[in-house]
Amino acid sequence: MWLSIDFRDVSRTFDSAVAHGDHERHDFVELIGDWHAMRRLRLTLYYQREHVASPLNGQSFNADVLITSTTWEF
Repeated sequence: MWLSIDFRDVSRTFDSAVAHGDHERHDFVELIGDWHAMRRLRLTLYYQREHVASPLNGQSFNADVLITSTTWEF
């Protein structure tokens, strides 16, 4: 079994006429798991969550991605 976890939390402050003194925040989590279930069978799971809170118009969003796969090795 193989597992990877990545977590990032980034904040920044704007120093411009558009968003002076405002803050933007990015939260990011990524999980990847790979399990060698049997001799030739692998199961993989990928999950990503990203949240952006921005004072700029149209720049805030939430995203969740989940991917599962099965692999048969020859």
